[in-house]
Amino acid sequence: MNNNIKIIAKVFALLLVIICAVPIDAAEVINQGVPGDNSNDLLSRLNQDLLFLDPDQVIMMIGTNDMLNSQNAVSLEQYEANLRSLADQMTASGIEIVMMTMPPCIEELLLTRHPASFYEPYGPNGKVDLANQIITQVASDYSIKLVDTFSIFDGNIGLDSDSLIRNPVNSGTSDGVHPTPIGYQLIADAIYNIIAEDVVSPTHKIICFGDSITYGYDVLGAGTATGETYPGQLYYKVMEFPGVLYVDSENNDQVVLVGSWAASSASEGYYGQNYLHDGNTGKGSKSVQFNLNVPCSGDYEVYMRWTSNTNRASNVPIMVTHNGGQTNLTVDQRSDGGCWNLLDTFSFSEGTGTVVVSNAGTNGYVVTDAVMLLNLVYLETCNGILAAGQRMSADISGPGGQPDCYVNIYDLAEIAVQWLTSLSN
Repeated sequence: MNNNIKIIAKVFALLLVIICAVPIDAAEVINQGVPGDNSNDLLSRLNQDLLFLDPDQVIMMIGTNDMLNSQNAVSLEQYEANLRSLADQMTASGIEIVMMTMPPCIEELLLTRHPASFYEPYGPNGKVDLANQIITQVASDYSIKLVDTFSIFDGNIGLDSDSLIRNPVNSGTSDGVHPTPIGYQLIADAIYNIIAEDVVSPTHKIICFGDSITYGYDVLGAGTATGETYPGQLYYKVMEFPGVLYVDSENNDQVVLVGSWAASSASEGYYGQNYLHDGNTGKGSKSVQFNLNVPCSGDYEVYMRWTSNTNRASNVPIMVTHNGGQTNLTVDQRSDGGCWNLLDTFSFSEGTGTVVVSNAGTNGYVVTDAVMLLNLVYLETCNGILAAGQRMSADISGPGGQPDCYVNIYDLAEIAVQWLTSLSN
């Protein structure tokens, strides 16, 4: 590749950086959650991951590892000192802080990987309660806004499918600590209710600062302000469009049933309260129509969820109605259950869109659970560029090896250079 081509490539890359780094009329949410971090770790990366980026507002949740991780815990005294040091430094930099209490854990699951003696004499949730008292006191002393995450989850966790904390039934894992996608949505709702009046500028920058709960452990968009993470859900609210839209089979307002469908919770991995099945009867006479009613026109990735079993049909017909007409697909429900399966990307106009599941010609039980849509507008923003970099398997490492919005833009610029290089060869 000659020098002139290299110069052209660099200029193109720089233009890409400029275009992507400055979203037009878009507030910004950055996910700076790092799995395994405690309050000591937040202090150590405060300058590079937060102060350097000069945010207007910081949403901070920290304490799960301080209190519950037997390999990375700190004393209650050190925890309080760390919170006060974080508050001092952010306040001195003119940053508005929003603190969050910790959610409770499912103790029986946590104790499968940490010794019970570590939590004596309080027990796991006893330590969470003590930490939350410290958080509440620090927030009061510094006049910091507080989101009571604990109250959102208290009484709504356990070993059943309704739990807002991940468990074997709702997530196929003995987690016991991290929220489900619905839990993350409720966190984002609570934060937005607190900060909505603060987002008065299109350049308002919010950093979500914390550990793996902020990171969005094992949910769609983990490590980014997209998808099912709470920073992602918060970003969509700040942008005033729904980036993620769910339509559950239990939603009578948006689901039309033809024929007899039975509700069940026998198989794990369903979304919401249960799923529906056709009883493996009446083939060709039963269908479920999800009316999407998208709130804004645009392109959406459409996902579908089901539960799997060897008695399921391997040839379930799906029909998606979109701006381009109708697209017919077939899915195998004997596999890939308990997760969101991408059907394709479609364009929808406001208030339109349907997904129909039929049992015509099927060779087993047909299950219908839920449909999820992801609005692709976020790909035009800095957070979307980060997600695109992940999909392209680009080097998206920022300081400390964690995803970083600005670093990712430059990584994608380097991809542009490589692409132009390949064209010249």
